[in-house]
Amino acid sequence: MSKVRPLTPELALKAREELHEVENRIADDIAALRTWIIKQPHLHARTDDQFLLSFLRGCKFSMEKAKQKVDYYYTIKTMSPEIFLNKQIDDRSMRLARHGHIIPLPTPLKPDGPRIHITRYANVNPKEFTILDLFKNQLRIFEIQMFEDDNCVIGGVLNVADLGNIPKGLILQFDPVLIKKLSVFADKAAPIRIKGMHLINVPKEAAALINIARSLMSKKIRERLIVHSSLESLYKYIPQDYLPEDYGGHNGSLQDAIDIWEKRLLRYREFFEEDVQYKANEKARIGSRMSPESLFGLEGSFRKLEVD
Repeated sequence: MSKVRPLTPELALKAREELHEVENRIADDIAALRTWIIKQPHLHARTDDQFLLSFLRGCKFSMEKAKQKVDYYYTIKTMSPEIFLNKQIDDRSMRLARHGHIIPLPTPLKPDGPRIHITRYANVNPKEFTILDLFKNQLRIFEIQMFEDDNCVIGGVLNVADLGNIPKGLILQFDPVLIKKLSVFADKAAPIRIKGMHLINVPKEAAALINIARSLMSKKIRERLIVHSSLESLYKYIPQDYLPEDYGGHNGSLQDAIDIWEKRLLRYREFFEEDVQYKANEKARIGSRMSPESLFGLEGSFRKLEVD
C-alpha cells in the first residue's frame, strides 16, 4: 500500500479526468517507477511514495515520461550544483525568507486550481543577496510543495512577480545562463506545471531584460509569461479576491504567509542537508552521456550581460 495523502474530492476528480490517475493503480505505478530508478546505475534518487507520485502526476501517469523527468531532475541538479543542490537552510537563507521574496498564498485559485505565489524584489538588498540566492529560495519552496501541496502538483502554480522598486543592483545581476538553466529545469525536470507567470509594476529598465529572458525560455513557458500594465489587467487571469490583502484581495496577508513559511522551512532543515547526496553520475550512465551543452544548449562561453 502506498503512503500518500488522500485527495480532496475536487482534486481527486481533476486527477482522474486530467491526469488519468486511477486510484487502485497508484501503488503499482509508484512501485514500477521506484524499481526502474533503483536499476539505474547512474541515479541516486529519492524514492519516497509522495515524491514519486509528484512525477507520475506531472507526466499524466505516462511511465516513460515520468522516468525521463526523474532522470532530467537529477541530471540537471548535478550539472548545476550551485543552483539546485546546495540549498541548505541557514541563518542567511532564513533572513531572505523573512523578507518575503516569494510567498505562497493560503487559498488556491478554486478548490482544484493552482497555488498562487507572490514574488517581490523591492525589499531585497542586492549587497546581501544575489539573484542566485533568490532562485534558490524559490527552489526550496518548490521542493517542499512537491511533498506537501496537492494543489501545486495537480493544479500547478501561478506566479505573480511584482517588480515595483526592484533594486538596480539586482537588475545588474541579470544572468542569461542562469535563466536558461532554470527554464530547462522547469520544462524538462520539474513535475509541477507552471500555469502562468504574471509580471506587474515592471520598470522600464527591466523591460529589455524580460525580452531577453523570454527568448531563452521554451515555447510553452514563454507563452505563459504575461507582462501587465495594471492590476486590472492581472485580474482577468487571477480575480482580485484571490490576491492577498496587500493587493486589495481577501487571500490572507503577506506577513501571515511569511510567518507560516518561516516555520515550514525550518522543519525542512534536515531534508535539505541530506538532499545533497541525491544526484546523477554520468560516468555510470548506460548509453550516451549527457553534458551541459546537450542539456542546456549552451555553446561557448555565455557571459553575463552588462546593463547600463
